[in-house]
Amino acid sequence: MKITKIAYIAGVLSMTAGFTSCNDDDTQSVYIPEARSLRIINFNLEDELVETFHVAFSSSDYVTTSSYGANEVSVSLTVDAAKVEEYNTACGTDYELLPEDCYTLITEAVIPAGQTMSDALELRVNAQGKIQPFDSYLLPISITDISGAQADAVQQTVYYLLSGAEDAWNMPLADRSKWKIVEFSSEEASGEGSDNGHAIHAFDGMNNTFWHTQWKGGEPQPPHHIVVDMGEEVKMLGFQYVSRDHGEGWPQEITMETSLDGEKWEAAGTYSDLPAGALEEFRSYFPGFKQARYFRLTITAVYHGKWSTHIAEINAISIIK
Repeated sequence: MKITKIAYIAGVLSMTAGFTSCNDDDTQSVYIPEARSLRIINFNLEDELVETFHVAFSSSDYVTTSSYGANEVSVSLTVDAAKVEEYNTACGTDYELLPEDCYTLITEAVIPAGQTMSDALELRVNAQGKIQPFDSYLLPISITDISGAQADAVQQTVYYLLSGAEDAWNMPLADRSKWKIVEFSSEEASGEGSDNGHAIHAFDGMNNTFWHTQWKGGEPQPPHHIVVDMGEEVKMLGFQYVSRDHGEGWPQEITMETSLDGEKWEAAGTYSDLPAGALEEFRSYFPGFKQARYFRLTITAVYHGKWSTHIAEINAISIIK
């Protein structure tokens, strides 16, 4: 299932259909601001993950109200295991609840008198050796009790979709034997010789060859893009590239998009201030892992004020699943 659909349904689960205005009386209503949509988080299993959220008074447009409560408000929260089944039924997914020994959670919050929001509530995750790498686990956290105010009609549960990853630099790169280039913005067809400069040279396994955007007879400005059909659907975790072995016009900023059908695209991340130098290798996981068959890599900015650019190798960090 596409992440955008998951996020949409999660929003429905956490907010209810439509927005309703607050009561006309002076009773304060409490909600979780971060519960507006599914919180998709990938983290390195070797590191401790720390996420924060809040409880707050609501206003009619569901941003924190500027009205200040006269009294202190106490709020209790819990991990709501029943919400996992509810979510899976609504979304057609089969996520498991994140095991209890993987996290610690602050379950008591206070909105001080005269304030509109609690201090940050911490969720800490330490899951190395306790979950399978690259599997996704759901963690719904719900408001269970409020003293000094009432629960709002919406955003009472924040949903975390958590995936633990191994270090990207220890991951094997994808097998590119089935890959095909579907489209590219331009290539240098003759100026780099007959065996260089073409888009296909970013996938030939050799760091001394490269894809170069056109410079002979015309030099298109960024953005420059390349679209790849990986030949099968995979869980795409991230991407890798190696810069050309010399030159100046290295990519400064790249955006990644993924697709299941090559027509509908989802944003997979923007990467700025990339390494500027010869034979620099860059690897990164996406903010959220993607089920994909296609990806589009777009270079949106180039170092040293250049228009043309070049890349020696492009690959994916992915698993077949």
